[in-house]
This record gives sequence, C-alpha cells and structure tokens, in this order.
Amino acid sequence: MNKTETTRARTDPEPKPAATGVFGKIRRSAAETCRAVSYTLGVMLYRWVLYPNRTPNQETLDALREVSERKDLPKHANWEDFLQEMDRA
Repeated sequence: MNKTETTRARTDPEPKPAATGVFGKIRRSAAETCRAVSYTLGVMLYRWVLYPNRTPNQETLDALREVSERKDLPKHANWEDFLQEMDRA
C-alpha cells in the first residue's frame, strides 16, 4: 500500500502494549490494523447509507410471489409487441 498521508490518533496508554502484542502475533503493525479497521468501517457505512433497508416490503414480496408462481403474466405474440407495451408503461 502506498503511503499518501499521515494520520495521528490518540490512544489510551494502558491497553496499547497488549494491543501491540496481539497485532504482532498476526504480523501487523498498529498502523496497518488501524487502516484496515477504518477501511472496513468505511465500507460498512457506505453500504448502510446506500442500502439502509434490505427488507422487502409486502408489495415487493407479493410481486415476487406472483412472478414465481407465474400468475397474471402478460403474453406477447412477438418481441415488437413487448417493446410497444414497455413504451406505453
């Protein structure tokens, strides 16, 4: 990873030696771990903001059920008829 900018963080002095020991066991420095955690949190927040509601509402569930059961699906004689109906919608 290319270093492009320096970030400083204040930490409590008491847990730092224990944390540094854990990071050493996984062969990572505190700085590398901080970057990985901040990147992961950034990705999680990005997804949370863009896709806040992942549970489909009842209308969506009903539509999916109808399609899976092939209920009330329109029939088209050919591709051109289908495209014309899509243009009207």
